[in-house]
Amino acid sequence: MKILLLFTLLLASQFSFASNDLSFCYQLEASPPHIYNNNSNPDTVSGIIIDLLKATSLEAGINIKLYPTPWKRCIFDVRNGYADGAVGAIWHKEREEWGHFPKTEDGIVDKELSLWTVNYLIFTNRDNPLTWDGLTISGVTTGLSAPLGYLAYDKLKKEKILSPYGYEPSTGFKLVAKNRLNGYIINELVGNIILKKLQLNNLVIPLKIPYMVEDLHLVLSKSITHKQSQLIWQSLAKVRKRDEVMLRYKYAVDLQSEPVN
Repeated sequence: MKILLLFTLLLASQFSFASNDLSFCYQLEASPPHIYNNNSNPDTVSGIIIDLLKATSLEAGINIKLYPTPWKRCIFDVRNGYADGAVGAIWHKEREEWGHFPKTEDGIVDKELSLWTVNYLIFTNRDNPLTWDGLTISGVTTGLSAPLGYLAYDKLKKEKILSPYGYEPSTGFKLVAKNRLNGYIINELVGNIILKKLQLNNLVIPLKIPYMVEDLHLVLSKSITHKQSQLIWQSLAKVRKRDEVMLRYKYAVDLQSEPVN
């Protein structure tokens, strides 16, 4: 009887937050194939990352609520305790001030516990003189841009080649097509889908060398305990390993178009 009671208490402790909803925010603007937004009905949102999180919810035995919001607001919500996690964040030292990233025992960000790995490419007008050799961007006149709040945006700002105006992806691509912006940096798959949707494939092209290759993470609020965080991340890793090929097939992602974890 004592053994049964002890087991019950341990189980209750492990899933102490399972009876409550965990709220995770994600980028408001759609980023297919990773996230296909339906802002009028967030319950019907889909995509590679959304499917991973839904399966993780079942695997970990927790109830996850997802909601879209501008990325900077998402960070604000996690920092201030309005959300339990941010979906699809790239690690940066400054971001550890407001959230937990999965780490190895050596304190290194754990790639195996990430959501997905993506290429960030520079999309430019095919007639623009902009070049990128993997080290230096040359031929900048009007500047480059990236989604506000993204690491690429901050990187461009530090390199002093950021356009003085911030643009959402669709607007940025249209300006690149008109040669009013040297380039726009975004996830390779997302960028190619936007190009196809806007029918700008003949005007805008991606440069071959990635500007960044980064892991996307589920960053958790500091209010979530280490034990709870590990349960979520380990469940996520198990689901991704099991479902990755199926998800690539489902969302027609070319295995050669981006890195594989």
